[in-house]
Amino acid sequence: MEALILGAGDLSASLRSRVDGNFESAGDYPGDFWHAVRIQVLAAARAAGIDAVDAPYPAYRDVDGYRRSATQAGLLGFDGKWAIHAAQVPVANAVFTPAPEEVAEARSMIGDYRRAEAAGVGALGRDGKLVDAALMRHAANVLRRAGADTVATEDHAP
Repeated sequence: MEALILGAGDLSASLRSRVDGNFESAGDYPGDFWHAVRIQVLAAARAAGIDAVDAPYPAYRDVDGYRRSATQAGLLGFDGKWAIHAAQVPVANAVFTPAPEEVAEARSMIGDYRRAEAAGVGALGRDGKLVDAALMRHAANVLRRAGADTVATEDHAP
């Protein structure tokens, strides 16, 4: 198994949820209707060491809505979003691929941390923020999403 996908259509039918054709709440509902399920899918995928893919967005002509939904999924930690139409693919690629600046910053931060670590320092201040082992995991996630082979170099080259 390579990925766990949130199937909001099938799940909402099984739960007898009242949703519209885009699997969103058919009435007033505070917050993200699927937030709890999304977190469970993410946790299960991470525990299994596989990718987590967010639910489809059936309103395929609503590119801005798809982008908004994909961005929210990406912020939670999803690796991608189900694309049911070719028009959604470039949006998903743009949302889930780190910008070159993010990759450069992650490499630079890891390089600074590794040099501090070699000098016997376990954490450092960088641009007024604490950089520690936990933040290194976040930087490594950026590089993983970018498909980067090298975690860091001395000259911070991308």
